[in-house]
Amino acid sequence: MNILYFGSACDKEWFTLISNRRKLPSLVAQYKFETAMLEGFSNINDINMKIYYLYQEAYYPKGEIFF
Repeated sequence: MNILYFGSACDKEWFTLISNRRKLPSLVAQYKFETAMLEGFSNINDINMKIYYLYQEAYYPKGEIFF
């Protein structure tokens, strides 16, 4: 099975940096859910995953980065 995943799952060092700066419980819950889900998928045989991180930026007018 092939899975193409876009979400907020990222490496632990990046998550620690972001969560220390923002201190949002919802961000922690979302990260924990997504990493648990991806770890569960990785335990399935014959699976091929591509995981892409989407930067979680605040909405206008509080956002600092514009893409």
